[in-house]
Amino acid sequence: MQLKRLEAYGFKSFADKTEIVFHPGITAVVGPNGSGKSNITDAIRWVLGEQNARNLRAAKAEDIIFAGSSERRPLNVAEVSLVFDNSDGTLPIAYQEVVVTRRLFRSGESESYINQTRCRIKDVYQLFADTGIGHEGMSIIGQNRIDRILNSRPEERRAFFEETAGITKYKARKGEALQKMEATEKNLVRVQDIMQEIEGQLLPLAKQAERTRAFDDLSAKYRRYEVSSLRGKYGGLEAQRAEKQAEKENVQQQQVALLAEIEKRGAEREQVKLQVIEQENTLQGLAKQEKHLQEQSEQLQSALSALKERCASEETAYARLQKQEDETVKELEVDQVSSAQLSDGIIKDTSAIKAMEEELAKAREQSDRTAAALAKAKEASSAARTKEDAQRSLWNARKQALAVLEKSLEWNHENRQEREGRRREWEKRIAHLQAREEKTQASLTSIRQEAERIEQDLSQVVARHRETQAKLTRERTLQQRQREQAKELTSRWKILERMQQTYEGFGASVRAVLRSEESWESGVCGAVAELIGVPERYVTALEVALAGSQQHVVTTDTETAKEAIAYLKRRRLGRVTFLPLTSLVVQTSKGAEHLLEMEGAIGFANHLIHVEERYRRVADFLLGRTLVVDTLEHALAIAKAARWRQRIVTLEGELLHAGGSLSGGGRTHREASFLGRRSELELCRKRSEALATEEAARKQQIAELSLEFSAQEKAQAALEQRRQGHSLREAELTTSLSAIGNALQQERRGFQEFSAQQAAKQQSLAKAESDHSLLQEQVQDAERRLRQCETVSGDRKQEEDALAVEADTWQRRIYSQETDHAVRVANLDQARSRLEDTQKRMEQKKQVLANVREELTQMDSQGEKNRSAMETVTKDLERLRDQRQKLRHQQDTCYTGKMRLLEQDKDMEQDIKTLSSRQREQQETVHQLDLQLSRVAYEMEECAQALLSKYGLTPDAAAEQCLDLPNEEIAKQLRKLQREIEALGPVNPGAIKEYEQQQKRLEFIQQQAQDLEDAKGDLLKLIEEMDETMRQRFQAAFAQIQQYFHQCFTKLFGGGQAELKLLDADILHAGIDILVTLPRKKRQGLSALSGGERALTVIALLFAFLMYKPSPFSVLDEIDAPLDEANVVRFGAFLEELSHATQFIVVTHRKGTMEAADTMYGVTTDGTGVSKVLSVRLDDVAD
Repeated sequence: MQLKRLEAYGFKSFADKTEIVFHPGITAVVGPNGSGKSNITDAIRWVLGEQNARNLRAAKAEDIIFAGSSERRPLNVAEVSLVFDNSDGTLPIAYQEVVVTRRLFRSGESESYINQTRCRIKDVYQLFADTGIGHEGMSIIGQNRIDRILNSRPEERRAFFEETAGITKYKARKGEALQKMEATEKNLVRVQDIMQEIEGQLLPLAKQAERTRAFDDLSAKYRRYEVSSLRGKYGGLEAQRAEKQAEKENVQQQQVALLAEIEKRGAEREQVKLQVIEQENTLQGLAKQEKHLQEQSEQLQSALSALKERCASEETAYARLQKQEDETVKELEVDQVSSAQLSDGIIKDTSAIKAMEEELAKAREQSDRTAAALAKAKEASSAARTKEDAQRSLWNARKQALAVLEKSLEWNHENRQEREGRRREWEKRIAHLQAREEKTQASLTSIRQEAERIEQDLSQVVARHRETQAKLTRERTLQQRQREQAKELTSRWKILERMQQTYEGFGASVRAVLRSEESWESGVCGAVAELIGVPERYVTALEVALAGSQQHVVTTDTETAKEAIAYLKRRRLGRVTFLPLTSLVVQTSKGAEHLLEMEGAIGFANHLIHVEERYRRVADFLLGRTLVVDTLEHALAIAKAARWRQRIVTLEGELLHAGGSLSGGGRTHREASFLGRRSELELCRKRSEALATEEAARKQQIAELSLEFSAQEKAQAALEQRRQGHSLREAELTTSLSAIGNALQQERRGFQEFSAQQAAKQQSLAKAESDHSLLQEQVQDAERRLRQCETVSGDRKQEEDALAVEADTWQRRIYSQETDHAVRVANLDQARSRLEDTQKRMEQKKQVLANVREELTQMDSQGEKNRSAMETVTKDLERLRDQRQKLRHQQDTCYTGKMRLLEQDKDMEQDIKTLSSRQREQQETVHQLDLQLSRVAYEMEECAQALLSKYGLTPDAAAEQCLDLPNEEIAKQLRKLQREIEALGPVNPGAIKEYEQQQKRLEFIQQQAQDLEDAKGDLLKLIEEMDETMRQRFQAAFAQIQQYFHQCFTKLFGGGQAELKLLDADILHAGIDILVTLPRKKRQGLSALSGGERALTVIALLFAFLMYKPSPFSVLDEIDAPLDEANVVRFGAFLEELSHATQFIVVTHRKGTMEAADTMYGVTTDGTGVSKVLSVRLDDVAD
């Protein structure tokens, strides 16, 4: 067996999927520090079952998942697979190649697989047990493992030897056996406790069973007397009901006479009320008249008050206007004085402003002359500068042209041979492109002909494919519809089945009995609705006929019913009617057979249902006297013929009771009924089977169409692929042809341009040589003229600056004078504005004075008019006061008549109340009689219900079973039986059955105890055998390993001694110590050795293990790091010597180890922090 390859994804720094193939011999893994070399060792250890995160150089399990970097996002899963070659059968599994995979998610979930089959870590341990590569062995030595091995306690060091000796699996099996034995001992103790408990329960149960038998005998007697008592009470209540009914009819007759008298008195009272209403109407009319007069009086009074207020207001306004007139006259006099003063000031300011304007005009004239001289100077200076710039540009242009001409002449002389070579190369490229164009055109023509043939074949295949696809789509649509129907049907079926199983719709007490797990539960046959089957046609009729009887519980005998009733009483779960099969008495309709011959009669209900023969008595008991008829009309006719003594039910659910009463109406939903549920379940089952058959046939047809569709798709895909290939080839050729043509045109055009350029260059070269000397003279002349222009421009600039200073001085003087002038003008404008405001205000006050005087004149005339109107209003108020006095007298007369009528109405109302009180008393008497009748009916119903629920008897049936004894004697016997039953004390109804069950249970537990004792003995024997096997194998392995360790140690150190020592006589548990003596040194402890010496000691022990039992492979992670160069060479030689039996994977930095390797892998990291692997097969390189 050997390790073939490792596949990793997301493990530590291996973010991308990485595959490393391991060849036989020695494989070296090299790379810089931090590149991820040791992560390969950790990956192998992790897959082999390592669960300690610290041994994988991680703080917690999730740290082995790639955590991301600055440029890569973190991953959420790490997965590593190891592929082993198991052709030699080393692993106990029937596969030539074994793949072990382990996967860890960031959520913490972990998965392990062996050949894609989910397994446990324990299964991985067991797979590699005794192979030398278990997680406890020394086949994988990682960084810092050397110190851990040497520093470990002797007991911990023993694990490496056990793994090599091959006793690990025996040790694990022994541990499992010890666990099983411990569990067996615990089970044995528990079984013995149960036996003691059962034995302690058997004696009390025997006494309870005897008491239960006595209770059953007394209960049977009590039943007969209680039935007689209940039937006697029922008869007495019937007589009481008849007496109360007669008394009620007498009181109702008296009540009718009182109602007639009350109606008569009420009519007379209504007449009086009409007269009262007439008097009230008259009073309302008089009140309206009085109100009208009152409103007129109030209006006149308001007008009089308004006139008085207006006179007072006008007098106040007259005084205010006289005051305003005096004030206005005074203000006019003040404004006239102010106006004269403002006019004098305006005249003086006007004269001063004229003088300032004359002086400002002279200053502006002088400033304009200076500005004109400055403008002329600027023009002269600008002209001089323009001439200077133009002369400089001319000089620069001629100088630049001279330089370009000289450079061009130099370049043309140098590149003449190069241009000739380019021309020849251009001609060769044009010839080559013409040849390629002709060849590509021929290939394109051939490809297009082939594409036309493929297109024709594809059209035919596509047509057939579309036809098949349409058929397949149609069939799948139908299949989907069928599946949806089946799904709905299944859902409906499950709902109904769940309702059936949970007894949905049954009473809580019935459900409690049917779901009970008591000892008497085996005697419960089920509810009536569960035990009978009803054809679809008769479901409604039989639901009505059975009514509440559907929930009656059928039992095998009365004992079961009694125990169930006791259970209901103890739990206070309510009441249930039981139908014991042993005590049911069936009563048939004698002489009713002739009714079956009448029109519409279908049959007796007990003959229309399906029921097991053992429950036939239940069906006859409940339905034997019920006739099923098709319609209500036929039912009424048959009931009449039977003199209303026959119980009849119609298919629509109308029920005719014996005695003539009739019930009917709407029904609940089918699923709410018990019988409808069973029929619908059966219908769902049949429909489901039919859909399943159709589904199978359609599935077969779809499969055939799918095969045909797939074949057509493959053919179409092949043709499409060929067409695409040809299209791609055609496009490539077209593109290539177009590119060649474009290139050819460009080359030709470029060649023509090149030729034209060469001819032009030859002409320009000859002209440039002739112009060179002339251009040199022009440059010198332009430089001389430029110096002259610079001198003139400087003179003009000085003159311009002097004039600018003078012009600025005049501008500042003008600005100062303009500012003073503007201030004087502003002051003048303000004075004129104030003068105009004063004159306008004087005009307004004159107008106000005229208006005030006019208002005073108008107010004198208005005062006379107001005084005349006040006299007229006073006279009208006196006239209205006389009319109101007459209306009040008429109102008093009408009110007196109304009060007399109200007294008469009150007397009549009292008489009616007296009669109504008597009527209510009689109504209350009728109500009390109704209550008494209801109470009697309720007590009768209770008696009937008690007979039916306790004993399954109707009052008529109970009358047939009554004892011929007085009621006092029956009551006496009931009390006596009750005392005897109470004397028995608490009774366990299931004591007899429970005693038998406990006896059987005790026998079963005793047999189990014996089986556990036997199993314990077998486990002890197995443990002894495994101890002996482990002792022998460990002893032989230890002696051989000790010999190999000494050989390897002396060979690696060039001498010295090494010894392994057991620290205890108990071979199975003794610790192991390592004793070494280096060459030319005294014996030392392991802690006193140097790093290199410690490493060589561990390597010697490792090689000793491999010599005793070669491991399929061994992983060594930088264990050669502490060694010097000489020891590295010895280490490499040892590896080569052992590599014929063991595959080595060595992580190293040492050159000597690399030289011994057959295959080398380089590990590095890219810029994103992800490890990459490069491989080199050294044998191939050497060849």
